[in-house]
Amino acid sequence: MTTQRTTLICQQNEEGKFGFVNEQGKEVIPFIYLKASDFHDGYALVMDNETHRKFIDESGKIVFELECECASAPIFGRFDTPEKWNAFVELVNKKEEIEKRWWRKLIETVYIREINEKNPDWDVMCDKNWTNIRWLIKDEKVGSLLIYFCQDYLSVTYDCNFLNEKEVNKLLFDKHKFEIIKTCFDRIDVSNDETIELQEYHNFTFGSTYDGKIPIDTLLWYAGNRTDEFADQLIKKVRKFQKDEITVLFKEINERCRIKKRSK
Repeated sequence: MTTQRTTLICQQNEEGKFGFVNEQGKEVIPFIYLKASDFHDGYALVMDNETHRKFIDESGKIVFELECECASAPIFGRFDTPEKWNAFVELVNKKEEIEKRWWRKLIETVYIREINEKNPDWDVMCDKNWTNIRWLIKDEKVGSLLIYFCQDYLSVTYDCNFLNEKEVNKLLFDKHKFEIIKTCFDRIDVSNDETIELQEYHNFTFGSTYDGKIPIDTLLWYAGNRTDEFADQLIKKVRKFQKDEITVLFKEINERCRIKKRSK
């Protein structure tokens, strides 16, 4: 296996933690890891615990994460040949390109399935780069009250230049309807009562110890490699908002709170 020379040295401190020092013995990457490998081609494999592995570059930045349910798995067991290691290095070097391709695969899958579903009350649309997807009441504009998914979060939001914020607040809180929208989320991680914006982050399950709080890089992998399962979960979440009661509420808010354009 051909490797590039690195000036960082893996060491273990008195507390048993691993870190990296330079040739002068000065600490460069903190001694915080349960285990660590030497650097190969600019990357080292480190472990926070017995099942969570991370690849870091020589600045200590995480470039890739993976999870192994087997605590006894050798630290380089997955990269035990030059071909495997070189394939990984190529993967890291093309990370941004791969991320875009994986997200696009998920968004396209969800979009096609939703278009084929043909919900009479809801439209679905994506941005031109296929990085996010929106569900909105049929024939409404993007600024209306809608459901929005972008990579690691699902939200209910609207554009205050399209809907009158005070009117939205009055309608929802006077009739206690804001709580009805909240019940559609499996979990609420961000709630803003002033702008009526609700968000749910990282809340997907794939049989991982990180279920419900899956890091963005891991979600990326699921988007590209367990696409249908990811799409199933996302669509199931959206369906909770498309029940008759919520659909009627969205229509009411968009109609009554729309900012009227002044005639010239």
